[in-house]
Amino acid sequence: MGRILVIDDEVKITRLLQIQLEEEGHRVKTATTGEEALREMGKEEFDVVITDLKMPDVDGLTILEKTKENYPSTQVILITAYATVETAVKAMKKGAFDYITKPLNLEEVGEIVNKALRIKRLETENLLLREELFRESRTRIVGKSEAIKKVFRLIEKVAPERTTVLIQGETGTGKELVARAIHMLSPRRKRPYVVVNCAAIPENLLESELFGHSKGAFTGAVKDKKGKFHLAEGGTIFLDEVSSLSLGLQAKLLRFLETREFEPLGSNTTYSVDVRVIAATNRNLAEATQEGSFREDLYYRLNVFPIYLPPLRERKEDIPVLVEHFIKIYSQEMGKEIKGLTQTALKKLMNYHWPGNVRELENLVERAIVLSDSPYLDDRVFSIPEEREVSLSLSSYREAKRKTLEEFDRRFIVEVLKKTRGNILKACRQIGMDRKNFYLKLRKLNIDPRSFR
Repeated sequence: MGRILVIDDEVKITRLLQIQLEEEGHRVKTATTGEEALREMGKEEFDVVITDLKMPDVDGLTILEKTKENYPSTQVILITAYATVETAVKAMKKGAFDYITKPLNLEEVGEIVNKALRIKRLETENLLLREELFRESRTRIVGKSEAIKKVFRLIEKVAPERTTVLIQGETGTGKELVARAIHMLSPRRKRPYVVVNCAAIPENLLESELFGHSKGAFTGAVKDKKGKFHLAEGGTIFLDEVSSLSLGLQAKLLRFLETREFEPLGSNTTYSVDVRVIAATNRNLAEATQEGSFREDLYYRLNVFPIYLPPLRERKEDIPVLVEHFIKIYSQEMGKEIKGLTQTALKKLMNYHWPGNVRELENLVERAIVLSDSPYLDDRVFSIPEEREVSLSLSSYREAKRKTLEEFDRRFIVEVLKKTRGNILKACRQIGMDRKNFYLKLRKLNIDPRSFR
């Protein structure tokens, strides 16, 4: 059934059509002037507009033009007592669905309206399909290297299952694209896909965001709120940057993975939901467990099916394919006819180290298309340093960072051991690290706790 607007300066006709169409199950609004009709169309979109051709203020052809300008898929049917071949041709050229004459045959009007609604539905479905295909083109994983083909195979293997997946890789490698692909290829694809960036939400709000809360659980909790796990019922939840969870939230996530149950903050009610968990991090969780910042038991629960996304510098043969993909997306968005890039530009991109990975490449291509006045992107629109310089700076940065962190760990642990007089148990309690990982840390830093007794 459809939403229909009937416009005619003869009240009897608008009323007659309204009664007839409402009996057929349609929702009908009426207007007796063109101005009134335009005001109604400003409030909502109609599936079909039936308008008289001759009206004292705004005529039917103007209504037709305005409707097609603002709502291209709305079907317009013109009615008149003064039918001519010229008028009919003019109306059809302007996009009218049909053209009927007075006196009206109500049965004929009903048939024409139903045909118009079918066309409207088809056009709407086609538009949604085009939008969905465009969205998919933006979120598609692109590449032809063996490294990325391995990722494709892993996605295809795990997607049909309920198995928990852990995606690891540097920032900008496309971890969320992999998670979305797993969901879209799974039997859960018609159910919710919920994304939570654990690093972007303040720690004091994250538990409520994930598991919900009951009224009065904390200041400002004026009503019950469902968390993301509840909202993802039957679907998939993607926990990005899962390594940033506090140890308390890690324990709660572990319980959910083991029992599929959780309790909202401030509530004694236990909820059970069917949700698949996909987690991602740019940190090495195995190292984080040794450092004591991530629970070892949670790591094993998440790491049931690991997927590693290689950095772009390790799959440079994918750069030409990725560039072509991004050119297609952004040239279409900007209305530019960009056909490709020059060999000099491609060489420049292939020699770059890509610390920001695929995301950095996408941003550079988008910027290049904005700057370019040519159908081919040349090296002048890609402002990136040489690969050798970047490699050197990255190597220096990483080494300096490693040494700084190591020195910080050493000083901190030495101070704790001094205060506890070399008592390992007390030191572990103060730091919040289990004894096994603490000993590993001491061995790594070459610290003898006996020297503090």
